[in-house]
Amino acid sequence: MSTAEQIEELYTTSFNGPFPYQDCFQLLKERNESRESLIPELDWYFATVAGYSHSATRLNAKSAAELEKAEKLLSKSFFEYFPELEPYRPLIDEKRTPNLHGRLQVVEKLRLGLLDLVHQPCLERV
Repeated sequence: MSTAEQIEELYTTSFNGPFPYQDCFQLLKERNESRESLIPELDWYFATVAGYSHSATRLNAKSAAELEKAEKLLSKSFFEYFPELEPYRPLIDEKRTPNLHGRLQVVEKLRLGLLDLVHQPCLERV
């Protein structure tokens, strides 16, 4: 199985289920915040990685510009994109927020796999 196929398989088997709203609400409650940026930022990040993961086997058909855009989007972890949300990081764990924790772990595996996948073609097409 190729790397792209492995990414699609991981996406299909492990990136399903509802958005972890309850875990997010738990975090907001623990920090006594009504910060509404946590959920939209997570949603954007998950959707970005999911979009590339869903079609990983077709990435090689994309143009150099599209691959460079993908590489740029995939180059940062969630907390690198949103450093203002860093205070939430230590609160996300298997006990307190199991669904969000699991989702973030899968997204990170997908992101790193995709980054490896798009990195080489970008260099070859420049």
